[in-house]
Amino acid sequence: MKDKILFWLDGHLLYFCLAYSLHKKYDANYYAIIDVPDRLKKFFSEQEFVEFEKIWFYHDQIITKKDPDLQYLENFEKKYNINLWQLAINERLFYKYNEYHQFTKNEILSILEHECRLFEQVLDDAKPNFIIAQDAGLHHSHLLCELARARGIKVLMINISKFGERCYISQNIHTLDFLHSLDDVKGRGLNFVELEQHLKSVILSKSLMKFTNQSRSSKIDKIKAAIQLLFISKNTNVETHYSYYGRTKIRVLIKEISSVAKTKYRESFIRRHSIYKIEDRNFVYLPLHQEPERSLLIDAPFHTNQIETIRHAAKSIPIGYVLYVKEHPTQGKSRGWRPISTYKEILEIPNVKFIHHSISSEELIKKSSLVISVGGSAALEAAFFQKPSILFANLGYSILPSIYKLNCLEDLPNAIRLSINKKVSSTDLDKYVTVLEENSFDFDWMDFILRSYGEFFYGGNLVDVNIEQSQMQHFLEQERDILDKLANEHIKKIKQHKEYQSKYSEENP
Repeated sequence: MKDKILFWLDGHLLYFCLAYSLHKKYDANYYAIIDVPDRLKKFFSEQEFVEFEKIWFYHDQIITKKDPDLQYLENFEKKYNINLWQLAINERLFYKYNEYHQFTKNEILSILEHECRLFEQVLDDAKPNFIIAQDAGLHHSHLLCELARARGIKVLMINISKFGERCYISQNIHTLDFLHSLDDVKGRGLNFVELEQHLKSVILSKSLMKFTNQSRSSKIDKIKAAIQLLFISKNTNVETHYSYYGRTKIRVLIKEISSVAKTKYRESFIRRHSIYKIEDRNFVYLPLHQEPERSLLIDAPFHTNQIETIRHAAKSIPIGYVLYVKEHPTQGKSRGWRPISTYKEILEIPNVKFIHHSISSEELIKKSSLVISVGGSAALEAAFFQKPSILFANLGYSILPSIYKLNCLEDLPNAIRLSINKKVSSTDLDKYVTVLEENSFDFDWMDFILRSYGEFFYGGNLVDVNIEQSQMQHFLEQERDILDKLANEHIKKIKQHKEYQSKYSEENP
């Protein structure tokens, strides 16, 4: 019997390109849920690169102007053990971060109802045994994956490895499949000097900074995107896509112009009020996350207020220590920095020092006594510099004994006292690095996205675009080797899951 594979496709195009390559190599029945704006929808409606058995355009199924069926939603939550309000309140489009439209309670519940019904219908109709989807930044694709897991459907998502230009495929974000302990892992015998050198050669932050600096950087692309938006696009999305509500052309233009001035003003404030050198011998290092971002909103859903996290940490550190807080270096270009009021709140906390984002994280980690991270790679990087760390989110690298996975906020003072004196083992870290690299493969996700931005999306400045079939054909041919490799890795993972399931069935008849 053929496998049935459901894709979640969106404007990134990586997963459509993957579907194209996988479709050629692996005999299965393919389905797709497609979340794209109106102009891009034309391409997906007419494309013949991938023969899908059936497709569903996500926004065609979502109605916001209707009283929600609360009984259905209550039953859905109980049946699948999924907290819908948690997803909704942490959705950047629904609450706190949306500057264009304030969603009412009924609008939110109506959206949730229609997407829950849609996803149940899709899974009932397609009956997939695998879902291939991106690590969700928005609530809806995450909801689909959670529903799939509740039904026993395997979810395959590409994870960017913490070691730069490598990725691996797993069911959960930043978590290797089938790895429950490091006890049976055989390392390569690397010591801390060798491990640190390895980290420096492949550290993820290099790729992240390259992506941030190069995306949306071309003035020519910005001008072309502006012409498309203002004079060519009909902007029908404001009526058909709830994610575009309130985004009229004039409002988007005004916001983009005002954002430039705000960003410069905020950066000036940061420059004047930051500390540029490490002044203390005993300090705990807490790097901020870029915001809004998945690592907070989905991975750490009850720790989204970073000001409160700083306060909690400041309350919990021993009296002889200071808390060093550093802004995320990509927050400026990606998000225009934070409001000045946020930085003032940080500066007012007596035992907190605000470190300028130009100070290297490596230096801060090396000189710190402990690293605290809500859900970022700093907790893992700390181990390479023989520093213990505390992690709030449930991520796979908390398998390292030097990382304290915090399960209860009231335990933070005790966790800090225990962790400060903890020794990091090079043996454990070597084992984790070994198993991570054995399960990962060469693929520079961010570089691929940059190339797709350049080919289709005016350098990442405009998502609602027309794509010609010939243009896609050229891109697929250009990226053939990479896509074939990515498809082969997914085939390998599919077979791995089927072998694991077969073995489990034999052992548990």
